Amino acid sequence: MDKRLAGKIRRYPDEIAKIQDSLQDILNKISGCTESGDDMQLRLLVPRLRYLKSMIEVLKGDMNDTLSGIDESDSVTKQVIMQQILLLDGLHGQLSGIADTISVSLKALDESGKQVLMAEIMKRCSDLQAAAKELT
Repeated sequence: MDKRLAGKIRRYPDEIAKIQDSLQDILNKISGCTESGDDMQLRLLVPRLRYLKSMIEVLKGDMNDTLSGIDESDSVTKQVIMQQILLLDGLHGQLSGIADTISVSLKALDESGKQVLMAEIMKRCSDLQAAAKELT
């Protein structure tokens, strides 16, 4: 195995660990946003989730390319990389689930906000109508 390929393979665990740390940080921020009811901070996490998902996809593609460059006789290295790819698939699935949950939650918040606003508008219209009746 050439040194460049070996160097790439040695970096994979660190890159996966960084992704896991970022995912944990996102989960902690979601927990904080949920407790404080801060939907704006929750909205700000969406681009970060997308970025993290794309990082996983790029790393997974790189790992698949590396996998194809490894000799058939080096089955242990191939197996380790395949396990790392499976780990990335799991992280990608978690991120997708989190992103979907946040998206649904934000849509529900937007809808409830619209309903509250509509109720307020209807109340004001009713108040105006009552005031108009008093004037006549």
